[in-house]
Amino acid sequence: MVQLTLTGAQKKVIREICEIEIDSLTEMLEEGPDDESMLLLQQTGSTVEEYNAKVKTMRDQFFEIQKHPEQLFKLDEYNISLFRHILFNLEEADEKPEDCITIKYPQAIKNLWSKLFAAEEFKELTSKLRLN
Repeated sequence: MVQLTLTGAQKKVIREICEIEIDSLTEMLEEGPDDESMLLLQQTGSTVEEYNAKVKTMRDQFFEIQKHPEQLFKLDEYNISLFRHILFNLEEADEKPEDCITIKYPQAIKNLWSKLFAAEEFKELTSKLRLN
């Protein structure tokens, strides 16, 4: 297995993004499914309990990554896309506080993007090799 080494700054970036996602998932658990999610649950025949269990599992994964940032590269494709989405939105925000991670660690973020893409390519390659 390929080991991607993270710098201290990259670990800080990962921890901060995990905090954002943990806060969002905690809010989802506290407030329950919104109208759009309820419609989706009805369409798929899922229950609110199943929804809450899935959200809790996702939150637990981000808690684990917050403790051990190297675990980021073991996430499934969906959760990595959530992580990338947050990172992208932080970079593209019009107004950023001075302590924003994209201002404090621009080089770390640039290199983290490279590592995320490398990990994704590695997963795709190993997936194709398993199919053959």
